[in-house]
Amino acid sequence: MATYQIDAPAMMEIQIVGRLHGQRTRNVFHYLYPSGAPALADGKTAAENALGDFQTNMVDGLLPLLSEEFQIEALSAQWVLPTRYRAVFDTTPQNGTSPNNSLPSYCAVCVSKLGILADAKSQGRTYFPGIPVNGEDNSGIEDTYRAGWDNYIPSFLTPLDVGLGPDDLIMTIATPDSADPLLALYTVDDVRLNSVLRAQRRREVGVGE
Repeated sequence: MATYQIDAPAMMEIQIVGRLHGQRTRNVFHYLYPSGAPALADGKTAAENALGDFQTNMVDGLLPLLSEEFQIEALSAQWVLPTRYRAVFDTTPQNGTSPNNSLPSYCAVCVSKLGILADAKSQGRTYFPGIPVNGEDNSGIEDTYRAGWDNYIPSFLTPLDVGLGPDDLIMTIATPDSADPLLALYTVDDVRLNSVLRAQRRREVGVGE
């Protein structure tokens, strides 16, 4: 089986591919494999290992916060910088575990990712659909439901383990610079939950099929 060497610095893109009310959704995360880390002789296995770690650190804690009507159809991981390699997919469907119906797909929890530098290049937002109806209170996030998100938020900053050696497990969430996404990555060091539920407006959760 072919392997693909990954030289640091590099960036991995992980997507949560879901479906809600007939619409496809995608949540995209970027992780930085930093300068000075050893080269990875088997980039494919590293992506698979990181995806397994992402399932444990991110997805397992997310499912209880989402309605049963929301389904994660696949997780994908691929190296996108400096060289793009084909994605690795986990196609086992996973549903949210809240027994309540979901709010409409355009209504989402908005999580802000803040970097050390206060410019747009080091900031970001992630929108999560599939919010159960009991998670809403007067167009905001209901207090008990918010507590679940507050406990989940630290998962964003958990480094992923590529699992190929003792020194190569530092992959931290990052936001890319639009001009030079590899050389000007800023590590996100603060993640906050917005106080109100957000309509997507120009940021569509998904495209109807």
